[in-house]
Amino acid sequence: MRKNVCASTARREIRISLWAGAAALAGGVFFLCLDLITGEFWDLRNLVTNKAIEAFLIIGGVYILYRGLRGLFNLDTTDICLSIRPQLRAEEKHLTAKEMLALVDQDLECALDFAGGRVLVGEEWLFLCKSMGTPIIRLENIHRIEHRVTKNHGLYLDFKDQQGHGPTVGVSSIEAGVIEAYLKNHAPNLIL
Repeated sequence: MRKNVCASTARREIRISLWAGAAALAGGVFFLCLDLITGEFWDLRNLVTNKAIEAFLIIGGVYILYRGLRGLFNLDTTDICLSIRPQLRAEEKHLTAKEMLALVDQDLECALDFAGGRVLVGEEWLFLCKSMGTPIIRLENIHRIEHRVTKNHGLYLDFKDQQGHGPTVGVSSIEAGVIEAYLKNHAPNLIL
């Protein structure tokens, strides 16, 4: 049983944004101050290297820090909330971000786990721990499952909606077969 996986994902996203943004901003300011103290700031030969890296760190840090603060004060702006909101039914659209996360977490509390707990399948939602892209998709929105084999013979399952978007997870071929067999009976719009 998993408790509050969506809420934990939102908190982790905010925490990572705040730490990474602060670290990048501090690094950019530190190197800028170091260039100013040593007098290398005015050296035009360092325009491409030092100044570009400093500008990248400062601008990137401000942006990432802004995203973290925005998510902290408005949970609706987190990536997981932005991926859940369009999948809600008409009667669920009025839910706040906390209520929306609680709705999905309640479904995932008794979810079956596959692939060592990386794939959680509830009654209505599929959640991928450590996924690439959006980690969640409603079962009724899964229209196809694509297989991708990597150079080192790893297998990725792409759960796609009608627009071709959805989460991706790396699994073994045996795990992929088990997941597909289960979803064949539980995802009403799945085309295999």
